[in-house]
Amino acid sequence: TAYKTAYLLAHCPAEYLAALLSCQPLGYYPPWVLIGEARRRGIRVLPPNINVSAAGYTVENGAIRIGLKQIKGMEEKTLQELLTARKKQPFASWTDLKERVNLPANLREALVLTGAAQTFSPNRRALLWTEKMDRINPQVPDFTLAEKIALEWETLGFSWSGHPLSLVRAQLSKQGVLPISAVGEKRSEAWIAGLPIRPHRPPTRSGRRVAFFSLEDETGLLDVTVFENVYHRYGQILFSGRLKPLLVRGYYQYRDGSRAFIAREIKVLSLK
Repeated sequence: TAYKTAYLLAHCPAEYLAALLSCQPLGYYPPWVLIGEARRRGIRVLPPNINVSAAGYTVENGAIRIGLKQIKGMEEKTLQELLTARKKQPFASWTDLKERVNLPANLREALVLTGAAQTFSPNRRALLWTEKMDRINPQVPDFTLAEKIALEWETLGFSWSGHPLSLVRAQLSKQGVLPISAVGEKRSEAWIAGLPIRPHRPPTRSGRRVAFFSLEDETGLLDVTVFENVYHRYGQILFSGRLKPLLVRGYYQYRDGSRAFIAREIKVLSLK
C-alpha cells in the first residue's frame, strides 16, 4: 500500500488526491489537509461550479475541481435533480437555476458562499443580496479574502481560496513564529502555528498520559508530541472538541533514528 501510494503521488498526484477527497470520510487526514497537500504540490484547487462540477471531485487540466456533494446541505435527491436539469441545458443565471431546480434556502445560500455560483456573478455578496432581497445592488462590495475563507470553511469544511494561516503570516513572522517548512534541525527551539490534526492519547507502557497530533499550516505538516507535564497544563486546549489554530513552542528531539517536535507550550491563536 505504501509503495502504491508513493507511486500515485509521484505520477498522478491530482487524480490520486481527487479520488481520496471523493471517498471522504476516509483515513487519518480530513479533507482540508488533502487540499493543503494539493496546493503544496503545485496543484490548483478549483471552486465548486454549478455548471461544471460533478458530484465528486474531478481533475481538469491537472487541477482538482471540488464536487457539489461537498457543499453543506446538498442532499442526494437535490443533487440528482440539479445534475439532470443541467444536463439538458446549463443554467444561464441565478434566476434560471432557482426556477428549474427546487433548492432549499440554506443550500442556495451555501452555493453562493462557496463560490459555486460565481459563474453568474463574481461578487458573492451582491449575489447573496440578490437571493435575500430579490434584486442586485451594484454598490455592495464583495466579501474580503478573510471573509471568503471563513465562509468557505463553514459551507465546505475547508477553503479553496486560501489557508487561514496565510492571512496572519506577516504578523506571525514579525513575532518570530516560523512557518512549518522553515523549522530546521539547527534551531533548538521555535514557535510554530497551525491547525491541529486528530489529537489522540494512546495508552503508554509507563501509564503516563502522552498526547500526539499533527500541526498543519500553508507550508507543511509537522508531528507534535505532548508529554505528561505539558499535557496537564494544555491538554484542555487540544481536546476542546473544536478546531482552533494553535501556537506551539517546542523543539526537535531525535531518538532511535526518528524525530519529533516536542511541545513545551501551547496557546490558541487568534486569526483576527
